Amino acid sequence: MGPIILSAWKHSLNTGNLPPSHLESVITLLPKEGKDTKDIKNLRPITLSNCDSKIITKAISLKTSKVLESIIDPSQTAYVPGRSVADNLRSNFTRIIAVKITLMLCLSHLMSKKQLITNTLKKH
Repeated sequence: MGPIILSAWKHSLNTGNLPPSHLESVITLLPKEGKDTKDIKNLRPITLSNCDSKIITKAISLKTSKVLESIIDPSQTAYVPGRSVADNLRSNFTRIIAVKITLMLCLSHLMSKKQLITNTLKKH
């Protein structure tokens, strides 16, 4: 079965067109177990797609996952395996502290310059 799916995929790449069956999905509702199916909140939607497109999508996903680290910027932390949004929060917090310290030092430097100018003007 694999060679047939691969051949169909290569044909799609060469022609630039996917078969209509790869562009279609069916949405159906599955009842939550033990719940009243007459109440819509007790139904969950599920999308049924062509198995060929699922196999191809999974293969592409597996291939690209091997190079994600090298093509996605380190600051992108959401939806990348092994990375956490908390890493960005920590990094941003550290940057904020660094900016505050830098601003305080600049302000201190400016205040001492102002004092120096004031003292110089008083002498003359």
